[in-house]
Amino acid sequence: MAPNEDYNMAIQTLLSIQAVSALISRSRASIYADIKKGVFPPPVKVGPRNSRWREKDIAEWMDSLRTAELADK
Repeated sequence: MAPNEDYNMAIQTLLSIQAVSALISRSRASIYADIKKGVFPPPVKVGPRNSRWREKDIAEWMDSLRTAELADK
């Protein structure tokens, strides 16, 4: 891995459940239900009672929806 890749991985943006919910316009309950079904990226534990989502994971999930939508047309 190149030095720049290490740096880029270290500065990933982490999002709270509130931020994720607002970003994708879905309720907290529906997000956790989809995680349980395996259709939404799981959070990363950052503390004993604290989870966050990688912004990159959410962006990739959103891109996959667009790809699936285009494939259906």
